[in-house]
Amino acid sequence: MSLEQKCVLVTGGSRGLGLAIIRRLLGEGFAVATCSRRPSIELDTLLREHADGSLLWFEAAIGNESSEATFFAHALAWAGGRNLYGVINNAAVARDGVLATLPNVDSDRIIEINLLGSLRMCRLALRHMLGTRLPGRIINISTDGAPGFASSGSWLPVSNAETSLVISAPTNSARAR
Repeated sequence: MSLEQKCVLVTGGSRGLGLAIIRRLLGEGFAVATCSRRPSIELDTLLREHADGSLLWFEAAIGNESSEATFFAHALAWAGGRNLYGVINNAAVARDGVLATLPNVDSDRIIEINLLGSLRMCRLALRHMLGTRLPGRIINISTDGAPGFASSGSWLPVSNAETSLVISAPTNSARAR
């Protein structure tokens, strides 16, 4: 990985959309740090293909504040003096059901991972980006359903909150400059 190479952090990068995003970023020359609760066969293959140091995987649980902070610090240390160009908040969980009957434990988990995990990762990224005064990007991927799940509205409140997060973060960080 060269010092000119821009670094992007991607949460939830072991499979699905996250893995596709990582492949695309690597193909375009970015260095990528990703995290997930566990690796996948596909991610292990990608790590072997990019043994040049352009891809880092770290075991972390988005939805756990300590784990998120450890991943972010580890990724920054790995990136060294390279520009943290972006953070893509992709980690999410989905539960089937309607809001009225969704158990509290499931709705709490959805909020903790899909909303609060993204919020905390945004905060970490914004603090770093504002401190370096280098341009950067934050992309939050919102959950409105998942393959195999009917979009029954059980996560509509979380999806709406994620949309608010996307709208307010750039406005608030612009004021901080």
